[in-house]
Amino acid sequence: MYLTARKNVKYRLFDGKTQGTPYHKYILAIACLFESRFPEKVLVRGDITIDQMHDAIEWANTILNKPVQLTERADSEKLLKRIRKIAWNEYDALTFFMDLNMQGVDVALGELVRREFSDDIITACFTEKFKKSGMRTAYFDISLSHFFSMGFSVEKACEICVLNQDGCQHNAQEFAEMIYTKFGKLIIPSDGFQKSMIQNLSPKEVVNKLENTLGGLVDLETIKTSVQKEADRAKAEQEESDRIKAEKEESD
Repeated sequence: MYLTARKNVKYRLFDGKTQGTPYHKYILAIACLFESRFPEKVLVRGDITIDQMHDAIEWANTILNKPVQLTERADSEKLLKRIRKIAWNEYDALTFFMDLNMQGVDVALGELVRREFSDDIITACFTEKFKKSGMRTAYFDISLSHFFSMGFSVEKACEICVLNQDGCQHNAQEFAEMIYTKFGKLIIPSDGFQKSMIQNLSPKEVVNKLENTLGGLVDLETIKTSVQKEADRAKAEQEESDRIKAEKEESD
C-alpha cells in the first residue's frame, strides 16, 4: 500500500507477502479501508485481484458502520485521473497506472495509454520495465507479451530493446530470433487464417518488419527458413485434419 503524505513524499505500508496466508483477506481489508477513506492519499497494490478486494471489503462491511467502497479499480480512466493527483510526474503516473491496473492487458488499455501519455514517457516506462530482467527470462517474456497485447508494434519493440542508445541495447540478432520464436510463430484461430501472436500479423510480416527495422544488424535467412518450414508444417497438419474429417464423414 502506498501512502502519499505530501508531494514527492511516499511511504510503503503492509508491503510484506501475505498472499496465501490465513490473514491475507484481513490485511487487504484494512488497506482497502485506508484507500476508501483517503482516496487522494492512498493506493493499494500488490499480488491481489479485484475479486480478492471485493471479498475483503465484503467482510469489512460486516463490522463497519460506514461501508468501505471499492475505488476506481474497475474504471481505468478514473483510476488514471486519481493517480495523476498523487504521482510526482507523468512518468510516475504511467508507472503506477501500469502496476495498479487490474483490468485486462489488451488493445483498449494500450489505446488509453497512447492517448494520455507522450511517446517519450511511454518509451521511458517500458524501457525501465524491459531492463529489469534479461532477455531470456520469464519476466521479459511476460512484459513483451503485454506490450504486444496492448497493440504496440514490432518496430517500437526494436527501438526500445535494440536501437535506442538509452534502451536495453540487446543483441539485434538474438532479439530478432527471440521475437519470432516467442511471438511470431503461427497460430490457427477458428477462422482458419494463419496469424502470429503480434497484432494478427502473419509470421512472414513479422520477419519483414524485423528486417526493415533492424536492417544490416541481423541475418534473417535462418528465421525466414523457419517461417517457411512452420508454414509448410501448419499447412500439412491442416490438410491431414481435413482428410481425417472427410474420411470420418464418409464412414458415417
